[in-house]
Amino acid sequence: MKYTPLLFCLLCFHTFLYGQPDTSREALAAKAGFCHLREEYKTAIRLYEQAFAIKAPDPLEAYKAAEAYALDNNTEKASYYLHIALEKGWTEADWLLSDPYFDHLRQTDPRQWKEITTIAIEREKQLEKTLRLPQVRKAINQMVLNDQFLRRKRVLEKQPQQIALIDRQIQACDSTNLLKTQQIIRRYGWPLIRDIGKDGQNNLWLLVQHADQYIPFQKKALSLMEKFKGTDQINSENLAFLYDRVQCNLNHRQYYGTQVEWGENGSASGFRPIREEDKVNDRRKQMGMRPLSLYSLTYGFAYTNIDQVQAMAQEQAATIRCKNWIDSALLYYKIKAFSQTYDYYNLASTIPDGMSNAEMHNAAVLFAKIFNETHEDKYAGISTDFLYLLFLRKYLTAGMLKNEPAFQQLHHQKWREISGQLK
Repeated sequence: MKYTPLLFCLLCFHTFLYGQPDTSREALAAKAGFCHLREEYKTAIRLYEQAFAIKAPDPLEAYKAAEAYALDNNTEKASYYLHIALEKGWTEADWLLSDPYFDHLRQTDPRQWKEITTIAIEREKQLEKTLRLPQVRKAINQMVLNDQFLRRKRVLEKQPQQIALIDRQIQACDSTNLLKTQQIIRRYGWPLIRDIGKDGQNNLWLLVQHADQYIPFQKKALSLMEKFKGTDQINSENLAFLYDRVQCNLNHRQYYGTQVEWGENGSASGFRPIREEDKVNDRRKQMGMRPLSLYSLTYGFAYTNIDQVQAMAQEQAATIRCKNWIDSALLYYKIKAFSQTYDYYNLASTIPDGMSNAEMHNAAVLFAKIFNETHEDKYAGISTDFLYLLFLRKYLTAGMLKNEPAFQQLHHQKWREISGQLK
């Protein structure tokens, strides 16, 4: 079964909610969570039980263990861990009621299921009485439920026509969720834990975190979250995640090591480049986050800490590689081998913090000139891609567009968007 980064985030989120347990125990729990996500439930069960023998589960761990036992058709153990989750503070009744992992429990032991769900609904009602914006929390949580329902449905579907239909439904759901999320943030700013609860705030963050096509919106949400940094009304780990997400979307190195490289098979292979990687665990500790060697286990790969010499060597190697690709691109430009120019600049653009703003502007001008000569759309496209990134970084000005003759023939949709916003 394939799984989405959003599901990974749901799994990774419990450090802030429930604290940081013993290191060896946390490693076991992280590995169990990864196996659970892959529906390797027998291995997940074994690892969870080993972890719980060291220290009792927190609410999310108990809930995940219940899911694993439910997949193993062990209704007794599934019920046992659901009761523990509820006793320790699990409050997302809507999630529980729609969770497909518990289909077997619903069908084989309806009496037990009714007892569990009755407790969950009552606990949620009690929580809502303590919140300032309970209906906002409800709406946020429902958006995430709808999102996950469609994505799980797509994973299980085998027919191409139905997959295409579900993809359109997901796209429509994403658009609707984005509009609703923007409306919430425009009206309330960044809702605090006392407003929508920890789960509501976490789910709101998830919706923002995955709005990668709307980077200005992510930046706005990040700026609102940062106002509450260091208080008990914000999730520091979520703040770190979104900060890194924005940095990566601006083609910078990440700072806290929250973002991973995803392979074509849906598996994570390592972390995206990290600025001053030798110091990253210190930064993570300040935010109440686990070291990378433990966090990586949640994604199914091992990580070894590096020292300052190794970190500097990595950054220098990336800088040199980027410079060589730019030099190659410019050499090919001189002999009008434009396709190779495109390929090498495209490679250079994949290095986080590899190209300076000035180098990206020069590339945008160069490709605009190539487009004016060849009228091939791909050159207009890469030119406006560079310009859009500069716009997002707040480097580009209206004067830069207006005063550069090469840009005057660009009528690419993204160029018009940039020009309009700068005006």
